[in-house]
Amino acid sequence: MSFWRNQSGNIAILFAVGFAVSAMVAAVAVDGAALYHERRSIQNAVDLAAISAAADPGNARAIATAVLADAGLTGGVLTTTVGNYTPDPAKAPVARFVAGSASVNAVTVQFERPGTLHFARNWAPEMLISASATATVT
Repeated sequence: MSFWRNQSGNIAILFAVGFAVSAMVAAVAVDGAALYHERRSIQNAVDLAAISAAADPGNARAIATAVLADAGLTGGVLTTTVGNYTPDPAKAPVARFVAGSASVNAVTVQFERPGTLHFARNWAPEMLISASATATVT
């Protein structure tokens, strides 16, 4: 019987190929879930940082830095902006916060850092995760 006509072992080859494809799909799913979880953790910390910083807008950066450090978030780019927030439903939500206003009652905190990849770190581009939050004191 010739090599090309021999059919014994076909299932082993199909299993090996199928297993390799399944492992790659699982690796992508694990990395995707990890990035999603990391994004939610960063958003929670940024929300807390904005709420904490809104209580004392003069020290917004120091307060936000401390809150993010307590949450274990270091090594990213932090931006804090103080300004005035007007809860006017006639305005678009992005137009309600005015940075650098004379009457300061709100803080916007933005944080960005590279996400952690477990399986794809050697071949995938770096994924940046960012979150922002605005909080006001009434």
